[in-house]
Amino acid sequence: MLEQLIMRAGVIIFMRMVASLGETLYSTHQVCLNIQSMSFMLGQAFAVSATTLVGQSIGKRRLDMAQIYSKYNNNLGLIIAGILGLTMIIFRKYLVMLYTTDDDVIYYGSHIIFFVAFLQPVQSIQFILGGVLRGAGDTKVVAIYMLITVLIIRTVLCYVMVTLLGLGIYGAWIAQCSDQCTRSLLFALRYLNGKWKKIKLLT
Repeated sequence: MLEQLIMRAGVIIFMRMVASLGETLYSTHQVCLNIQSMSFMLGQAFAVSATTLVGQSIGKRRLDMAQIYSKYNNNLGLIIAGILGLTMIIFRKYLVMLYTTDDDVIYYGSHIIFFVAFLQPVQSIQFILGGVLRGAGDTKVVAIYMLITVLIIRTVLCYVMVTLLGLGIYGAWIAQCSDQCTRSLLFALRYLNGKWKKIKLLT
């Protein structure tokens, strides 16, 4: 619950700053978020798989299987995310045109899609390893990482990039990329140190 509250609070603050850029850029942002959300389903599917399989394996005291399932989910997710990101770059203009005929939105959107494509593998790591940690019962750490990245890094960087440096929608997406890259790195480090395997769960 805390994790989701932190996420929603950070997103609301972030979107408020993006909305200050004006109707065209806000519309561009929304279109690109919609395109990005198409890949969310993929990442969330692997995350649910990782959470379920890792949770069951740890419940059976099969840490070896938890490790195998987590690696398999992560590797497969990365491969598919890479293919999806490349596809987005190739068809970036046409993807934006699915949502609008506005020339300005298409122009800016075709640039922002590069950020969306870059985030595909990053997003995959974040979803899947986050799912692994949740499945292992490491939920407090996940909530803390969300607080650091979404509520602090993303909002502070967005303010600096958009308001102070005047980088507009590009600054907003740089902030969003920084948030997700940091979160994925933190999840990866937590996963690699193996502490998630030692958490005592209620049985």
